[in-house]
Amino acid sequence: MKHAYNAWIIILGFFLFSGNTAFPQVAPQAEPVYGGSLEQIDAIAVSGTVTRVFCSTMSPNSMFYQDVTGITGTAPTFSGWSTVPDLDENDDFGFIPCFAVDETSGFIYASTMEGEFVACDITAGSRYTIGNFFVETVEAFQGRLFFERHPYCHIPRMGPTVQDGDPCQPFR
Repeated sequence: MKHAYNAWIIILGFFLFSGNTAFPQVAPQAEPVYGGSLEQIDAIAVSGTVTRVFCSTMSPNSMFYQDVTGITGTAPTFSGWSTVPDLDENDDFGFIPCFAVDETSGFIYASTMEGEFVACDITAGSRYTIGNFFVETVEAFQGRLFFERHPYCHIPRMGPTVQDGDPCQPFR
């Protein structure tokens, strides 16, 4: 029994002391999308060979997209990230906690942290407001929009007078 105990101590010591040389830490590699971690991601087929990928980040830069070609081959090609013009940092929406993209129309349906539910496509000037309420989840399927309103928040745009911890500020 004593030999088994000594063997475990030797093995544990080996992993503790050799970890720095066997598994050195490396610096993280920066990605071309700035603004923190991804909040949500969705994709639609633009054609038989092109897929458009959308993502929102936990930052005021809001929404990005890129086209990916050659997805059926061995080496897909990425076009690089672009900002959705009507959901970028100039529109003061903060981050977008949930969104869906309709494959039929190409429209993005997004809930903002400011309590607006909006729609637009990747063309500047296409945005319109569906309503001034918080949306918990949204899905678009075959040209139909499905969403769930936040059960306690039916007030228009939130202002600075709302207290921290208010149930109507789940995204802050």
